[in-house]
Amino acid sequence: IPKGLVGTPNEQAVARLIRKFTIENEVKIADSETKKLLESILYTFPEFAMTIGKKQHSTHDYSVDVHTLKNLQDNLANPKYVQLDTESQLVLKYATILHSFLQHN
Repeated sequence: IPKGLVGTPNEQAVARLIRKFTIENEVKIADSETKKLLESILYTFPEFAMTIGKKQHSTHDYSVDVHTLKNLQDNLANPKYVQLDTESQLVLKYATILHSFLQHN
C-alpha cells in the first residue's frame, strides 16, 4: 500500500510483507553487480516475489524462481559470458531473470 493510503488490515499486512521481502531484504550473492540487479528487480517488480515456489508446466523440473536462478547461474558460468562487453552482460542478466517472470504473470 503506497504511503498515506489506508487499506484493510489484511492489505496492510500484505503490503508490509512485500516491503520486507523486496525493499528491506538483502540478496545474498557474491557478485556485487548481479546482487544489485536482483535487488533492483525485487524493488521495481515486487510481483517477482510471487514466482517463488510457483510451479511451471510439465516441461520444467523446477518452480519459476529456481528455474530462473538456475538459468542465471548457467549463463554466468558459460565461458562465452566473459567474452561479452559489460552492457551485453547486463542485458543477458536482465533477460534471464525476466524471461520466466513475464511468461508466468
